Amino acid sequence: MQPIISVSDLTKTYASGFQALKKINLEIGSWYLGKAMQHWNNQEDAVPFALAEYNAGHSRVDRWVRVASQKNPQLSAQIFEDSIDFPSTAHYVRTILARYDFYKQRGPMTSENDAVIAE
Repeated sequence: MQPIISVSDLTKTYASGFQALKKINLEIGSWYLGKAMQHWNNQEDAVPFALAEYNAGHSRVDRWVRVASQKNPQLSAQIFEDSIDFPSTAHYVRTILARYDFYKQRGPMTSENDAVIAE
């Protein structure tokens, strides 16, 4: 006879482990994105390059930079973004940049901002 374990029991047993994994995952992702930002800090705007590296990997970003540089030696973030030939990575970079701009324009959270968002 096999014991029957409820989802509730599993959740109670492993919840702390899942929380620890989430924290570790966040720390590793933050570390990797930070390293990517450092690597691309020679660009006027390192963020699109770092986001693409975070999403698709360093070698692919190097390839996209080579392609973009061949088209225009004055490599800009926009020219680079246009050279990303992975639709999912191009979408990821655009989406994160749009969210980043939204939060920069919105400013820090205050009780006044909370009221506007709740409406």
